[in-house]
Amino acid sequence: MSYIVSVKFLGYQPWLLGISAEGIGAVGMVLNFVIVVVVSRLTPPPPPEIQRLVGSVRLPGGAPHSIELDEELVEHLGDDGG
Repeated sequence: MSYIVSVKFLGYQPWLLGISAEGIGAVGMVLNFVIVVVVSRLTPPPPPEIQRLVGSVRLPGGAPHSIELDEELVEHLGDDGG
């Protein structure tokens, strides 16, 4: 972050291999992805209870069910701008 601020706003020259302030974001994104893959391969998977907890958060049980709208109503709402 300080690299971007110093190059973009404080007038410093790009000193890290000549990478611009905009380009350093792409470099950081690639490095972040590589680190995530390496760490995920080197660490064990979470315990089953944690996996169930994450699954329950992703699929909430108290969420309202979706409803189906009558096609005529949808057409009517679309005709006059709704």
